[in-house]
Amino acid sequence: MKRLREIRIERGVKQSDIAKHLNVKQGTYSRYERGENKIDPETLQKICKYLNISADYLLGNIDVPLSLHDMSLIKDLESGKADQDLINEYELMIGDKPASEEEMKILLKMMKNLLKD
Repeated sequence: MKRLREIRIERGVKQSDIAKHLNVKQGTYSRYERGENKIDPETLQKICKYLNISADYLLGNIDVPLSLHDMSLIKDLESGKADQDLINEYELMIGDKPASEEEMKILLKMMKNLLKD
């Protein structure tokens, strides 16, 4: 599972740290990364939460490394949740600054248009 290793390194996490979190030996975790051991759904969910990454990215279903926050926002957008509810629930950033409410409205509109395609 090439992406698992890449994202772990990108996040600055040691194999020993994530293995400890999963309550497995480092060798077991290492075999997950090399694709020698299959990852059961429960363990995959724990890995995703620990690394804050979507399972879809790790499994190769999508090519953009979305965080769990991003995935949650996308699901809420697809479900038709009201803009004001989204604005109250999520904080979107423009560069390193939080978007204003007006900017949030524009960003939400853009995202909805992208999801239509």
